[in-house]
Amino acid sequence: MKCLSLALSVLCLSLALQAQAQQSAPDSNRGDFGNTDLPIWSELNDFEYWASREAAFARAGNADALLAHYLLASGDRRSMSDFRRYRAEIDSWISELQLSSDPRRRHDNARIVFQAMHQRFLGTAVSADATPLNYREDQSQLSQIFEAGQYNCISSALLYLVAVRKLGLEGQGVILPSHAFVQLNLGNEVVEVETTSLSGFGLEHDAGFYAAASANWFSDRGLAPPNYDEYLERQIVSPFKLGLFNMINQHTSDERMSYPDRMRLAELRARQMPDDDAAQKSRLSYYYQEFTGFQERDDYHNAMRMFDQVAPYLLEQERRPYADPDLPILLTAIQAQMAESLSQTGRNEESLALARRLLQSRDFSGEAASIEDHLFALVSGYAVNRAEHADYIGARVAFDTLESQCLHNQVCNSGLAHVYSSWAMHYVEDKNWERSADIYQEYLLLDSSSKLSEHFSTNLERVYLNWASGEEWRGEWEIAQGLLNECTQMLSTAARCESALLKINARRDAGYL
Repeated sequence: MKCLSLALSVLCLSLALQAQAQQSAPDSNRGDFGNTDLPIWSELNDFEYWASREAAFARAGNADALLAHYLLASGDRRSMSDFRRYRAEIDSWISELQLSSDPRRRHDNARIVFQAMHQRFLGTAVSADATPLNYREDQSQLSQIFEAGQYNCISSALLYLVAVRKLGLEGQGVILPSHAFVQLNLGNEVVEVETTSLSGFGLEHDAGFYAAASANWFSDRGLAPPNYDEYLERQIVSPFKLGLFNMINQHTSDERMSYPDRMRLAELRARQMPDDDAAQKSRLSYYYQEFTGFQERDDYHNAMRMFDQVAPYLLEQERRPYADPDLPILLTAIQAQMAESLSQTGRNEESLALARRLLQSRDFSGEAASIEDHLFALVSGYAVNRAEHADYIGARVAFDTLESQCLHNQVCNSGLAHVYSSWAMHYVEDKNWERSADIYQEYLLLDSSSKLSEHFSTNLERVYLNWASGEEWRGEWEIAQGLLNECTQMLSTAARCESALLKINARRDAGYL
């Protein structure tokens, strides 16, 4: 039963950091996806798997692990050989520098590395204050510094942070709305470093700088000039978090990066930011889109592969609190997709269990109402299937504890009525009037006022009439009389039972019985 085709407005919400939620997944069988023991759907090669495993070292500030982390964020150079080549180039370059082993010369060493980085990697400029020739405002990939010698504020900041960590120096990233630079913590001294400018080491970001530089320094670099108030509100982040920020930077736009590459970065980023709502929304949105693509191609096999792969992640998301009220809706929609995939791949008991658990534990008000319909369609579909195989008890159990919700949901109530109707008719065909009457009555105890209940009342009256007629034919007119009395008392409108009762009473009074 193909019943899930959600179109939640939550998926059309603007994700300020990425636009990929509105992109359809490309037509692919995803045969190479889900290829690791991590709850990641995207294909990870050996380097990416290793780098993601090394994330704890990158978080702790290990220079080589940070380099790997930054290459993950670049998304275009994905091999271990590229990583080793870049690492060797950095190590060779630093080994050639005349650096002091005296800890009191940390400031001098940081300046030497900064100037040497410009000479070796970033190209020359007409003057120390001029925009370097190799600067490109949208070139945010660290990899492209090595491959093309081009960079912007964040890619050059990443390279500098790797270099100073090689020296054992402490650095952090600084993020403004349109700009990034580095802050060095050298003991009691804090040094701010504008990595795109040869004169940027120790550049003081005071009110005077923003007043004087806004019209030229930033605009020359294609940046929207920030102001001093924005500087005061700046984000100061660890080198590791700056890499996470770079996973949603200019180079990850849908114009420059393919859908699978963007999805891989979204998954890797969210894995390292478990409490960040925006990161989780981005990751979940990709899974929603992936399922949509699979469903369009009737490819539930790969849909189920994806859900099996990321199931631990989805379960983890259930347990965390959300500040964004749209996220629980999105998560529930994806789990409903999972329940649909389970059903479509023959894992019906698992599908039922998941659908029931969601129905019992989630709020389906507002935008989530359509998800409730689809979950109830799965429950009803399961129950109807069991009824068609004469497993009426199994069919009824599917609705246990959900009756109150079910009766207020048209999709579910139709399924519930179908099960009871089939169940009762099974006994009607065997002329087991007592059992069929019990089943009709059981439904009417649940639902006594809907249009469906009118159908059940009519059928129950017919059962009593047939039952009483049979007893009368065998000469058990008192039993027949009692059944017709029961019919009139049980049903608010039972004209045919009342008529039959009057007739049997008249024959009794006339002495025919």
